[in-house]
Amino acid sequence: PMHGELALRKLLSPLRDAAVIDACLARVPAIRDSSAREVASRVVGARVKASDEGVALVCALRERAEEFLAPRDRDGERARESAAMRTASTSLRSAADALGAKLAEERTFGTGTYQRDGRVEGGSKYVVQGTLKGTSTRSGDLIVRFWNLWGGSNVCRKVMTSSAKDSIYRSPERLEAAVLKLDELAPFIDSPLLLHREPLLLAIE
Repeated sequence: PMHGELALRKLLSPLRDAAVIDACLARVPAIRDSSAREVASRVVGARVKASDEGVALVCALRERAEEFLAPRDRDGERARESAAMRTASTSLRSAADALGAKLAEERTFGTGTYQRDGRVEGGSKYVVQGTLKGTSTRSGDLIVRFWNLWGGSNVCRKVMTSSAKDSIYRSPERLEAAVLKLDELAPFIDSPLLLHREPLLLAIE
């Protein structure tokens, strides 16, 4: 067998369906002469497409092998990734603007004024970590800290751009709710830090 065929059989062996693999080779014969790297790229593309469409990979290959194993449109993928990043940046700016509006909230303390510090709201002994963020609530501080950490993480960015369209990683509201829920259940944990270091935990809603 050609290198491309061997690579395809190895990569699709977890499907445990030799008939589907044979059908893929018959319907996409160019794979036989492709490099192992090119075959791996096509299989990854097929997995991503199947995930986006919510179908099982084995079913997708059985019915639409030509479409799912077509050469990847790398320019299109980069364009979609850029669009996803713009969406995330817009959401982050919106959250920052909303929190920035709270900076105007001041109260008198002694002979001067100071910005209320959400880290110590309610006198909790578990202070929100990080520097003074200018919010007046604990939840506001947690959200600002989370987005500051999330926005600077390449790992979080990759998780978000490779996730399905309806996943939690593409919903700022669900991400923020997860941070606040964890803090509610375990206020002694630095939830923004934990969830940005282990973003897969966010999928456990």
